[in-house]
Amino acid sequence: MLITGRHRRWLALSLLLMLLLTLLHNATAAPASSDGDGDGDSFENSVDIEDDSIETFPTNITSDPPAPTIDTPPPPPPPPPTTPPPLPPSPSPPPVVPIPRPPLPTVPSGILKAGTASPECAIIGDLYQATGPWQFVPDTTNCCNAEYPNSSGIKCNAQGQIIYVYLADLSHNRLSGSLPSSGAGWTNLGTLNLESNAFTGSIPDWLTTLPNLHSLAIGQNFFTTNDPLPVFTFNVEPSANGTVVSHIPANTSPETYVPPSSVFLENFVRLPKLRQLKLDSLGITGGFPVSWEHQMLNLTKLDVSNNSMQGLIPGYLNNFVGLKTLLLDRNEFGGKIPALNNLQSLAVLDLSYNQLSGLLPPWGAGLNLTILNLSNNLLSGPLPFDNHHHWRTCSVANNYFVCTKGPEQVLSNKWKTDCRAMCSYTQETVPKVRPPINTTLPRIKIHQTHNAVAEFTIQWSTLAMMALPLLTEFM
Repeated sequence: MLITGRHRRWLALSLLLMLLLTLLHNATAAPASSDGDGDGDSFENSVDIEDDSIETFPTNITSDPPAPTIDTPPPPPPPPPTTPPPLPPSPSPPPVVPIPRPPLPTVPSGILKAGTASPECAIIGDLYQATGPWQFVPDTTNCCNAEYPNSSGIKCNAQGQIIYVYLADLSHNRLSGSLPSSGAGWTNLGTLNLESNAFTGSIPDWLTTLPNLHSLAIGQNFFTTNDPLPVFTFNVEPSANGTVVSHIPANTSPETYVPPSSVFLENFVRLPKLRQLKLDSLGITGGFPVSWEHQMLNLTKLDVSNNSMQGLIPGYLNNFVGLKTLLLDRNEFGGKIPALNNLQSLAVLDLSYNQLSGLLPPWGAGLNLTILNLSNNLLSGPLPFDNHHHWRTCSVANNYFVCTKGPEQVLSNKWKTDCRAMCSYTQETVPKVRPPINTTLPRIKIHQTHNAVAEFTIQWSTLAMMALPLLTEFM
């Protein structure tokens, strides 16, 4: 029969299949050649024990008689097990020796100008040794005649006295350490800016008794405030499983709760010439001290935002007639917004992300505000009939307002377009505390920058997470 190429291919495939079946059959006999210790290993050259135990002899040879049996004594018992001697105790590890802090550079990095040395510059050396390294190396003997980059550094008056120290977030260096305990030589200091760093420890007494200090910014650090931890929080947020857990006592609301005064804020009443005070993101708790009513009247800028303060916003702030900027946002203040109609110099007002309730204050239209943020509170009632068009930036979003009906409906529409107001034609039920914020939406926060310009900060990371499921559909 003629074998074609097609038959040859089928024959080769059949032989290959038979070979594979043979290999699989041999693999099933693997337990006979295992070492039996249960670890799954096998000898490299297996021996067939059954075949090796049988021998064939010639049939025409008579076998020898069996050998006589000899009684053998039983084997001696095994010796008792001996316990090994105990091991000597291992030596204890050597004590950990702290790595010494490397010496700080001492060659000044600024531009030196001709001038005489000032004894007050010694305190700059103490501060540098305690919290350095900095972006620049200060001249600790002639600090008054040096210029440093990025408006950072030290400035002195004509008498060689330090009047200005700016160490705020030097290119994100995150300066750390505690402030020196002594401040001799800084009695003429007028401006001290240490914000956006990682300073720790308590505020030294000398800092809150400087007789000529008029501008102090120490926010966004890790200073110890000595304020007691709050017993509960009104700012309920969803937990990991989506439920909301609240530990607010019964018959307690943000409007009626009277917290103890902040111990930390009490310190600053000893600064007689203080004008600007920036204490944001320090973990301050409690309420405004009563002593502020008469001791802090000269403030022009106050920032205690992003803390955990509670209670009512004090009405005596209406007597701080020189205030230009008031930032109380992201706390837990409750109750009605107090009258602030005397603050004719007020340009920036941010009370957002609190527990404020009641009507939108009608006096807002009479102020010279350029930035107003009352969003994310518990405000309710009708939107007022006032002219808010001179407010450059405003937001009253995420409250419980009632829309205006009839011919005045155009006013509600203006509030919606100009200030992101949301309203309904019937009064919604206002909850006891502000509900959790919908974190799936981009958060917009109005705040003042160094140039007093409104800044809208959007959480782009949230937007990216919202778009991730859409991206995965195309990958």
